[in-house]
Amino acid sequence: MADENQSNQPTDRFRMIRILSMFIIFFSYYWNKPTAPPREVPHRHVTIDNFLSAEQHQQLMRFMETQLTPLPTAIPKHQTPTSTKWTSMGEEYEPLADGQCLKPYTALNEHTRQCTLSDDAVRIKHFIQTGGYNGWKETAPKLQSRLNSFTLQSSSSSSSLFESDEFESAVEKICGRNNPYFKPFPELSFSIQIPGQSVPMHLDVPFFWPATKYQFPAWLLMVMQFSGLFQQQRIPQVQAVVYLHDWPLTNASNDAEYAVFDGHFVAYDKGHEYKPVVIPARPRSAIVCDGSEVVHGSSTFLPDAPSPNALDMDMENGASSYSIRFDAQTQRWTVFTDNDNDADAATNLSFSWREIRASMVYRGWCFADKEIMKSHSFHEWSEDLTLDDILAVLKKHLIHEMNAISEEKWNALDAYQKANFLMDTFVKLPKSESRIPVNYCSWLEKVPMLQNLIC
Repeated sequence: MADENQSNQPTDRFRMIRILSMFIIFFSYYWNKPTAPPREVPHRHVTIDNFLSAEQHQQLMRFMETQLTPLPTAIPKHQTPTSTKWTSMGEEYEPLADGQCLKPYTALNEHTRQCTLSDDAVRIKHFIQTGGYNGWKETAPKLQSRLNSFTLQSSSSSSSLFESDEFESAVEKICGRNNPYFKPFPELSFSIQIPGQSVPMHLDVPFFWPATKYQFPAWLLMVMQFSGLFQQQRIPQVQAVVYLHDWPLTNASNDAEYAVFDGHFVAYDKGHEYKPVVIPARPRSAIVCDGSEVVHGSSTFLPDAPSPNALDMDMENGASSYSIRFDAQTQRWTVFTDNDNDADAATNLSFSWREIRASMVYRGWCFADKEIMKSHSFHEWSEDLTLDDILAVLKKHLIHEMNAISEEKWNALDAYQKANFLMDTFVKLPKSESRIPVNYCSWLEKVPMLQNLIC
């Protein structure tokens, strides 16, 4: 009898494994199943190969080497927000003595010296919860290293590059017939990703006639855009991503060669629940779209490379931030830890132009009226919309239209909880391309022993 029970044990064990496997497959299928039809008219985008000449490409590389070094991290420990009217919705709190902010997705505001939600809270939160496009199963510090690339803005001294007939045709397509006038942003944005990093799925910060990043927190503007409640007040945009790296390719027009590097441009033109358009990051090419309307980002650049999480170790050991700098002697980009008190120190992370993913982003607004385009200033607040006005519109929709929460429960939340509820409810970003589309490592933060074992 004992032998018979023992012989049944493997069968029972395999049965449990099969049941668990079926549950995981069902959960993954259900989780990934679209709940809305795809867009009837996909978001427009235009790809321009060889947008830069070989000479222009070299000039921009030299410009980055001499004028844009060092490039700081895109999401530093401390932030200097662009908003000067409302820097929060009331969620601010005192930092620790060393300036640390303990609540997730918050950072020290250099203006107020208070901890508030980061302008990048939406993209950080989504990246950590999903593991990004590649579906990484890692802890929050490791994932922050993957998304925290190096970025610097510069005046539009290279705007003459965007006067070609091909680019103007692309702008006309993105802006549409109703908004034929294009006004460029006053600055360009330059970025570098090192191996193991990616651009999180996101929208560019939207602009509304009565509300911009110069008056309101960027994360709240994202909520406004995703909610669809302020669509009539949104100002269309154009962004052109131009790739400046110098990857070793034998045939730049052969898509198969880019599989070695990955780091593709990814755009969800049919909606966040549907398969995206995936475009190789070809050197000298440009991809043009309305980045404030279509969710976009990138796959991980050189995903098989060691994780760049050593950067977080440096942060924990006292570095206030880190940057990447070009060394003219070695002809390499080297990552430095930037300390508040001690001398900056070079890390062992060093890369040539062939080992980084580099880009320049040119943006602008689309206008229906030429005179309004000339006279309108986004820095000036129209006073047509206040923070209370925006929150009232969102609250009414949550309670009376979506039935997402009762008024009693909403009123019981503090400002930080309300902000997170707004992001969780309204923001719709894509799940990862992984079979298990969630980052379970982020769920295990409260169980460190299990997290260390699995992640």
